[in-house]
Amino acid sequence: MQFKRAALFVVAMLLFGLVLWFGFRGQAEDSSIRLGDNPNLPTLTFYTSGLATTPQIPLWYAATQGKLLHHCNLEVKVWKTIDDLRGTVLAGKGDLWLGHTEDFIQAALRGAPVKLLAVTAWRKFYLVSTNPHALHFSDYAGKELAYAPTGSPAVPIIQSIVKKGESIRFQPGEPKQLAMRLIKGDIQSAVVPEPLVSMLQMKVEGLRVGENVESLYGKTTDSAPRMPIAGLAIHTRLIEKKPELVRSLLAELKKAGEALSQNPEIGIASLPKSFQSFIQPKIVKASLSRDLLLVKGASDVQSELVRYVQTILPDKKLTEKDVELSLFK
Repeated sequence: MQFKRAALFVVAMLLFGLVLWFGFRGQAEDSSIRLGDNPNLPTLTFYTSGLATTPQIPLWYAATQGKLLHHCNLEVKVWKTIDDLRGTVLAGKGDLWLGHTEDFIQAALRGAPVKLLAVTAWRKFYLVSTNPHALHFSDYAGKELAYAPTGSPAVPIIQSIVKKGESIRFQPGEPKQLAMRLIKGDIQSAVVPEPLVSMLQMKVEGLRVGENVESLYGKTTDSAPRMPIAGLAIHTRLIEKKPELVRSLLAELKKAGEALSQNPEIGIASLPKSFQSFIQPKIVKASLSRDLLLVKGASDVQSELVRYVQTILPDKKLTEKDVELSLFK
């Protein structure tokens, strides 16, 4: 009976955490935070998620340890779902948004007043397994492999890389469902993002971290082991009316990125306490060993963005010009 209660407790704790989707696709409570109170500076509304980790750490570090608040005040609002964010961006509600690069690019092409400002998430997806002999994607040729969440960009990336005749039958699922299957032993392996990887490793006995999607992508494309997954976008109104402010924001983000690249852990304390209640700092810390804190201006990595969105959105037939028009220059 005592063992059963302990098992139920583990499952409950795991399910609480597994509403995440590669760091920030999920639900968060409705809240608002204000940073800075200088009446002589503009106040920007920033839409983000309490479930985000590395993608937003540079901005918080720039605000708390850098000089970002010398240029503006920030009113921070939390979006609840990715569809919620998409609607907010398309409506032009807010000034600054955290989200996925492909979403911002597509929104800009649909006429939304948005430009991708900076890329801040680069390395997220890993193969995890309780089978120590199945830690490479090649081990799943002709087999089934679970992944979470549904719609993960890791899947089209892997599909574009695996050799002809070695196709993998991917099984989509949501984090809670996948976690239960791993705990019960119904499945041994899955493709999941950080910080989910670290969370699962703490909860599923014998779970090992295998091949990294971004490393595989880098080898295949003869480039760095990274992908421009997510970042920050800015309202075009600010670009038109306050271009110097936008350039200053980007400069502060880059400075924060440089500091964090030397010592990633110093950024954890910059996350608001209310956000830390969604993801424990120890999980964020564990994820940093496999994640990548890096800030690049969107226009500086245009070629990487083109290759990435063309790979994960093959049906959209996006051109280099499409991507270029959606970036802050």
